[in-house]
Amino acid sequence: MTLRLEATLMADELIREIRRVRHAISRRYNHDVHRVVAYYRQFQDELKSSGSYRFFAKAPEPHQAIRDVRF
Repeated sequence: MTLRLEATLMADELIREIRRVRHAISRRYNHDVHRVVAYYRQFQDELKSSGSYRFFAKAPEPHQAIRDVRF
């Protein structure tokens, strides 16, 4: 087995696992988009408050960035 094929198979397995977990989370909230998003936001807030992870600041809205450009 080539290294490239092995890396592809590992990536495929990782993607399958991510999809399995995401589907399990969605199923837990009866596939209700609002409840699923609320879960992810709460989870994100917990990660942020733990201090163990770094998050990037939200990028400015495109219209905001354009408005701030001076000629």
